[in-house]
Parts: sequence; C-alpha cells; structure tokens
Amino acid sequence: LYPHHECCQAQMEAIVGPGAIGHWMHQTMVSFHGEKMAKSTGNLVFVRDLLARVDGAVIRLALLDHHYRDPWEWTDEALAVASARRQRWQRAGAGDAALSEVRAALDDDLDVVGAVTAIDEAAATNRGVSEAAQLLGISL
Repeated sequence: LYPHHECCQAQMEAIVGPGAIGHWMHQTMVSFHGEKMAKSTGNLVFVRDLLARVDGAVIRLALLDHHYRDPWEWTDEALAVASARRQRWQRAGAGDAALSEVRAALDDDLDVVGAVTAIDEAAATNRGVSEAAQLLGISL
C-alpha cells in the first residue's frame, strides 16, 4: 500500500466502519489539452463546474466511456456524446435488457466500456435498459 492508500482507507473507515475498504483501483492517466491532468499544473476539470452545465448522470456516462487501464483525453465533446447516449437509453425505456451482459462485462476486469456497449446495443433495438443503466449508476 502507498501512504495515500492508507490515508484513504482511514478516512473511509471513519465514515463507513472498519473493514469496509478491501479494494483499491487507480485510473490511468487522464489528459486535458494534450497534457497530463494534474493538480500540480492546474490542468484540471472540476465536477462542480461540469454540474453547472449538465446532469451528473451525463458526467458519469462520459467517464464510463473509458476503461480504467487505458489513458485518455478529456474533452467537452465527451459530454455531448454522453448526453446523446443517455437520451437514447431513456427512449428505450424501462426493462432489464442487457443486464446479464453488463454484469458479465463488469466481472471481466471492470469492463465498463463493454457494459456501456451492451446497453447501447439493447437500446438500439428499443429494448428497455433502465435496470442495466442503474447498475452503472445511471438513472434514466
């Protein structure tokens, strides 16, 4: 464990109780305007600023468009893509289509890209995807 992991564990266990934190994950590098996004460079995009423009579910969908192991570049275009995706999922309506595929993708090294793709495919055939979307934390 790195020291910051121990600090995070202490903070979270103070909130949720001892033993609740058993897994650690790190997102690989995220860039913005061609440079690594980092506090030390001031090269950051803040969720609080994004929330002034779009719903939190749209931000979450933009983030879910990338596997945690793959480096990627943040762009505002990601919000437009995510917003359009959410609208397609909303039009597909309520139902459990793609739920088993989403669970399988998440069980496979947290493959959120595969999970999102499974929901996209179900929504494209107008099968309700609300339950699968909810598993990703997306309320429709």
